[in-house]
Amino acid sequence: MMKILIIACSVKAYRLMQSLSEKLKETYIDAEITQRVKCSALKDISSDKSIYDITAEFFDSSDALVFICAAGIAVRSIAPLIAHKSKDPAVIVIDEGGRHCISLLSGHYGGANELALKISSLIGAEPVITTATDIEGRFSPDSFALKNGLVVTDWQKSKEASARILRGEKLGIYSELPIEGELPEELFLCDIKNADIVISNKTASNGALLLAPKNIALGIGCKKDTPYNVIDEGFKTFLRNTGIAEQSIFSVSSIDIKKYEKGLLVFFNEKNLPVEFYSAVELKALDGIFSHSDFVEEVTGVDNVCERCAVLCSGGELICPKKVYNGVTFAAAERKGAVSFE
Repeated sequence: MMKILIIACSVKAYRLMQSLSEKLKETYIDAEITQRVKCSALKDISSDKSIYDITAEFFDSSDALVFICAAGIAVRSIAPLIAHKSKDPAVIVIDEGGRHCISLLSGHYGGANELALKISSLIGAEPVITTATDIEGRFSPDSFALKNGLVVTDWQKSKEASARILRGEKLGIYSELPIEGELPEELFLCDIKNADIVISNKTASNGALLLAPKNIALGIGCKKDTPYNVIDEGFKTFLRNTGIAEQSIFSVSSIDIKKYEKGLLVFFNEKNLPVEFYSAVELKALDGIFSHSDFVEEVTGVDNVCERCAVLCSGGELICPKKVYNGVTFAAAERKGAVSFE
């Protein structure tokens, strides 16, 4: 669900905010639109908080902030909060007359450029985009990653790739996922050894910019009262031995009898990933060939936990069967997908 905060700083801005909110709700049906007003002429609805305090309250939890005011007000409000393009929300500034819509922050990966273009089309404004690759009409690794749900694993390499493209260089790209659409003229297909950009859920990218798809579901099983540090160390070893990029993991799962396993709960919380718990009945009903353990079946009611969890959670195929580290079992499954240049 997309979360958008709109701040209006005048009577005209308030009217524009009302109109824009309705149009955004029609465009992004599941969006959560929050409105705030800071205007002395609108005392009944004006917030008691400063514009900075309003911004600070929503900055980390919003996908986009839209300021309808002077650009300087927006800049001063967001300046102390800016962290990195990989974390910052999209920030848009619109003048109260609705003439210009400026993509101010997180143009590519945060989606500000795309949102500015959409808002401009909704209110009849002139979009103002200042990112170099967009001005030149060139391929941007950041924008491509955002559109395809890929994680930019190295921002310095992404910056260098964009700089090379702006200098007129062609970059080699290798993808483990099927490619849809035609490659832009700035790219050419090549093998992984010669690639400048690699799309893969594996960490070995030969020094190239790795764009990691979020397509790996991790299944975990463990003995009762296994401490967090044992689970975490096993996880790190699992990643090292399999080469799976941690950024590609979109969910972790286990059997429901582990719902209150303290070590697992701490691990899930630390990784900040969606968690799924499945019953033995659900896991047993899954078709496929899985590792079998009489002991696990006796304890849990199903012959294998981690492999079945991974496959059920991903809806795809097992790519890494059960690995055991100090009594903790891990398995990984990959859901199908593609990347598109359309």
